[in-house]
Amino acid sequence: MLQIMLARKWSLMKRILVILLLFIVAVQSPALTTNEINAAHAQVKARYLQFLKGTSTTFDGSIGQDVANTFNSVVGNKIGQVQAFNFTQDANVVFSLYPGEAGYEAEFDIYSDFLESWLPALAFGYTVDAPGNSYYLDPAIKDLYFQSLEYLYGRGIKSGMTFHRNVNRENNLGNPPAPGCANLVNMNLRMGSYCQTVLLMEEHASGESIFLDALELVTFLEMLGKSSNHMYYWLPYNTPANLPGLVQSDALQIYSDVTFVSAMLQTNVARRGELLADAQLVYTDSLKAIPGWADTIKPDFTGYHHRGIYGSAYTGGFMPQAAFGVYALQGTPYAVETNSIETLKNLALTYRLYCQKYEMPFGIRGRFPDATGDIKKSAFGTYVLLASGLGLDDASMRPVFERLWDPNEIGMDFVFDGGRGKILRGLYAVNMAKELDARTIVAESDPSGFWMKPYGGLAIHRRDDWMAAVKGYGKYVWDYESSGTSENVYGHFVSHGMLTIFGSGSPVSDIASGYNVKNGWDWFRQPGTTALKLPIVGSPAALNSRVFGLESFLGGVSVDGQNGLFGMVLNDPELPDGTSVNLVAKKSVFFSNDLIVMLGTGVSGGNGANAVETTLFQSCHTSSGQAMQKNGVAFSDGSETIGTHSSLTLTDPFGNGYYIPDAYGMKLFQGVQNSYDDNGKNSTSGDYSTVVFDHGLAPSAGSYEAAIVVQGSAAAL
Repeated sequence: MLQIMLARKWSLMKRILVILLLFIVAVQSPALTTNEINAAHAQVKARYLQFLKGTSTTFDGSIGQDVANTFNSVVGNKIGQVQAFNFTQDANVVFSLYPGEAGYEAEFDIYSDFLESWLPALAFGYTVDAPGNSYYLDPAIKDLYFQSLEYLYGRGIKSGMTFHRNVNRENNLGNPPAPGCANLVNMNLRMGSYCQTVLLMEEHASGESIFLDALELVTFLEMLGKSSNHMYYWLPYNTPANLPGLVQSDALQIYSDVTFVSAMLQTNVARRGELLADAQLVYTDSLKAIPGWADTIKPDFTGYHHRGIYGSAYTGGFMPQAAFGVYALQGTPYAVETNSIETLKNLALTYRLYCQKYEMPFGIRGRFPDATGDIKKSAFGTYVLLASGLGLDDASMRPVFERLWDPNEIGMDFVFDGGRGKILRGLYAVNMAKELDARTIVAESDPSGFWMKPYGGLAIHRRDDWMAAVKGYGKYVWDYESSGTSENVYGHFVSHGMLTIFGSGSPVSDIASGYNVKNGWDWFRQPGTTALKLPIVGSPAALNSRVFGLESFLGGVSVDGQNGLFGMVLNDPELPDGTSVNLVAKKSVFFSNDLIVMLGTGVSGGNGANAVETTLFQSCHTSSGQAMQKNGVAFSDGSETIGTHSSLTLTDPFGNGYYIPDAYGMKLFQGVQNSYDDNGKNSTSGDYSTVVFDHGLAPSAGSYEAAIVVQGSAAAL
């Protein structure tokens, strides 16, 4: 009971602190007149609605027609589902079940469908005048929208609801739902669609009493549910005292969908001014580069979440939302500070730096090892908003957009990848993309050089259209992330010096270069890593992740920006299940033009039962007949262990050459490889060529040495 009381008092204190900070901002800022506040509010609101619905020219041209076709298909499919729904089903039975309780899955399916896709389909279908959209201003669709609000209200989706995941109310944080109010599990970050539909339908809500309840709920959801005590999704780790508006990547992703929407719906002038000032503060502070573990952008311009680099979902998700906030507030008294906008640009430039062309290294994908192309989905809207003359009109970002832009590869998919469950990001992005497509823009050259990103333990080396990257971890950079038993359950070794080379394909990609985690991937032979060769068993137990290492030696140095080196001291005391291994190694990787040199010394430890290995490469064949070459001769399917102290040249199936001065004890394998997908539940298989240095079951002073010629022959080395 004492813990609950303290948690509630702490939550109340944090809310009071936020209110005081907003008051301080209001007092310190030059006072705006009522007319100035209302004018700014009207400008931002018009911009917001235009971004959602598009304009009369959105669907012009071939690109516009393709978007209209997709829009009608997506919206029509979802509207058909809600039309078929039985509104008498459990009507007025409050949503209240937790995972594991009988009926939870059925409840979740209903409220997630309504909130994430059915309501927005109705609202967009009714308000968007797209060619072929038969739902536009159809009274039956309007009635169905408000009937849906009534149904959801009857089931407790109203002010006072909560989002707790268990009966202990998320480890005793926060209050239970108010009487008659729902508890929606796993929806606390997915209420943006609901709020945006309220904004879309506002002008059509005359005489609808349920709409007042919807407005009240949007207000309740302000500030990422501060009023429902979900502060931990809002406040970042180790919040710097001088940045009161700094929020987590989670929060920034949906800030513009919830709190910003509430600001647009306000009729009280003072509240309008307060919320617009809050938006200015949040976007300004959250887009500053700060040291430490706090979200969202680090001084090396990597994106952070969960106290670590997060190249995929979180950074790729908050970037376009941040760009939208900057765009919506520009030209008003609440415009985001210039320095913060520049930091966002540098983040976008870094994001495209570690994507080749659209895929990123595995070690920065967080708990989503198969997330191969976020830059052409959710993140791509960032470049559109920054570069377009209809957006932020940044000429320096147009060559970046042009290099990434490929209508056949990207198209308008990013418009229909709204993030956090939304079926649409905003149709005016189509206008922006078409405006850029019509320009004559010279694309930037493919990035070329060497970069060390210390906050990610990541080194990047690029030439022409290929990229090599190596990922480490240490005392200040964690190893990997999983989510218990459902995502990335075998990821423990991904930061043990994993070296990936993306050099094949059109465009160049990870899968076209042999890295296919969905087809027989051996999670314990990640290329470049020094690790234990453990058996891959299905449905493993939940293991620890986001563990920091014992050694601070992790980093790299660049030589005039073109070449460089990476080094780390690997010190892994135990496996995620607590098994002691004391795995130690000193690992270095040198990069010079198309030459990469891997060196390892002091390899020791292990568990005495599983081999300690350093993997040279693991290549999944992309077509039949592929094979690696050994000393210039195609390698036949099977296994071989090198039994002599002799040099060896190899070529992987994707054209990279390898020279090993002393190949004694190396293991070569080619053939079918069996595994599981990253959640450990589905078996997979694929044809592979794999080569490892075998250091033995319990090495004391193992070593390895190899030279790699990217997309070339190592015979002359």
